[in-house]
Amino acid sequence: MPEEPEIAVLHSVLSRNPDFMWSEVEGEIVMLDVANGSYISFDHVASEIWRLIETPLDVRALVDRLCLKYDADRSVIETDAMRFLDRAIARDVIRVGG
Repeated sequence: MPEEPEIAVLHSVLSRNPDFMWSEVEGEIVMLDVANGSYISFDHVASEIWRLIETPLDVRALVDRLCLKYDADRSVIETDAMRFLDRAIARDVIRVGG
Protein backbone atom coordinates (compact mmCIF):
# COMPACT_ATOMS: atom_id res chain seq x y z
CA MET A 1 0.00 0.00 0.00
CA PRO A 2 1.55 3.39 -0.99
CA GLU A 3 2.37 5.87 1.72
CA GLU A 4 -0.01 8.76 2.15
CA PRO A 5 1.67 12.11 1.48
CA GLU A 6 2.25 14.21 4.54
CA ILE A 7 0.19 17.33 5.01
CA ALA A 8 1.28 20.54 6.62
CA VAL A 9 0.11 21.39 10.11
CA LEU A 10 0.98 24.54 12.02
CA HIS A 11 3.86 22.92 13.94
CA SER A 12 5.35 21.24 10.84
CA VAL A 13 8.84 22.32 9.86
CA LEU A 14 9.12 22.85 6.11
CA SER A 15 12.11 22.72 3.82
CA ARG A 16 12.75 22.86 0.09
CA ASN A 17 13.42 19.69 -1.83
CA PRO A 18 16.98 20.26 -3.10
CA ASP A 19 16.40 17.92 -6.06
CA PHE A 20 14.39 20.55 -7.95
CA MET A 21 16.22 22.98 -10.23
CA TRP A 22 14.66 26.42 -9.94
CA SER A 23 15.09 30.04 -10.90
CA GLU A 24 13.37 33.33 -10.26
CA VAL A 25 11.86 34.98 -13.33
CA GLU A 26 10.27 38.41 -12.97
CA GLY A 27 9.71 37.83 -9.24
CA GLU A 28 8.15 34.38 -9.58
CA ILE A 29 9.69 30.95 -9.09
CA VAL A 30 9.84 28.48 -11.96
CA MET A 31 11.30 25.03 -11.52
CA LEU A 32 12.04 21.84 -13.32
CA ASP A 33 11.11 18.47 -11.91
CA VAL A 34 14.12 16.59 -13.25
CA ALA A 35 12.59 13.20 -12.40
CA ASN A 36 9.71 13.58 -14.86
CA GLY A 37 10.75 16.57 -16.97
CA SER A 38 7.81 18.77 -16.01
CA TYR A 39 7.92 22.49 -15.29
CA ILE A 40 6.28 24.06 -12.26
CA SER A 41 5.61 27.75 -11.82
CA PHE A 42 4.59 29.52 -8.64
CA ASP A 43 2.43 32.62 -8.40
CA HIS A 44 3.62 35.64 -6.41
CA VAL A 45 2.56 34.38 -2.97
CA ALA A 46 3.78 30.81 -3.55
CA SER A 47 7.11 32.30 -4.70
CA GLU A 48 7.28 34.27 -1.44
CA ILE A 49 6.69 31.05 0.52
CA TRP A 50 9.54 29.40 -1.42
CA ARG A 51 11.86 32.29 -0.57
CA LEU A 52 10.85 32.20 3.11
CA ILE A 53 11.71 28.52 3.49
CA GLU A 54 15.24 28.95 2.18
CA THR A 55 16.12 27.71 5.65
CA PRO A 56 13.71 25.30 7.34
CA LEU A 57 10.78 27.10 8.95
CA ASP A 58 7.67 25.97 10.77
CA VAL A 59 4.27 26.71 9.27
CA ARG A 60 3.20 29.02 12.11
CA ALA A 61 6.29 31.23 11.61
CA LEU A 62 5.74 31.15 7.86
CA VAL A 63 2.16 32.37 8.27
CA ASP A 64 3.36 35.06 10.71
CA ARG A 65 5.81 36.36 8.10
CA LEU A 66 3.19 36.29 5.34
CA CYS A 67 0.82 38.27 7.58
CA LEU A 68 3.47 40.97 7.98
CA LYS A 69 3.86 41.24 4.21
CA TYR A 70 0.25 40.96 2.99
CA ASP A 71 -2.80 42.95 4.00
CA ALA A 72 -5.32 40.18 4.54
CA ASP A 73 -7.01 38.42 7.43
CA ARG A 74 -4.76 35.85 9.10
CA SER A 75 -7.31 33.07 8.58
CA VAL A 76 -7.37 33.75 4.82
CA ILE A 77 -3.56 33.78 4.61
CA GLU A 78 -3.31 30.59 6.67
CA THR A 79 -5.95 28.77 4.59
CA ASP A 80 -4.36 29.79 1.29
CA ALA A 81 -0.85 28.93 2.50
CA MET A 82 -1.96 25.51 3.77
CA ARG A 83 -3.69 24.74 0.47
CA PHE A 84 -0.49 25.55 -1.46
CA LEU A 85 1.72 23.69 1.02
CA ASP A 86 -0.38 20.53 0.86
CA ARG A 87 -0.14 20.51 -2.95
CA ALA A 88 3.61 21.24 -2.89
CA ILE A 89 4.19 18.50 -0.30
CA ALA A 90 2.16 16.03 -2.36
CA ARG A 91 4.44 16.78 -5.35
CA ASP A 92 7.52 16.55 -3.07
CA VAL A 93 8.55 20.12 -3.92
CA ILE A 94 8.41 20.99 -0.23
CA ARG A 95 9.24 18.52 2.50
CA VAL A 96 7.93 18.21 6.03
CA GLY A 97 10.51 17.70 8.73
CA GLY A 98 13.21 20.21 7.81
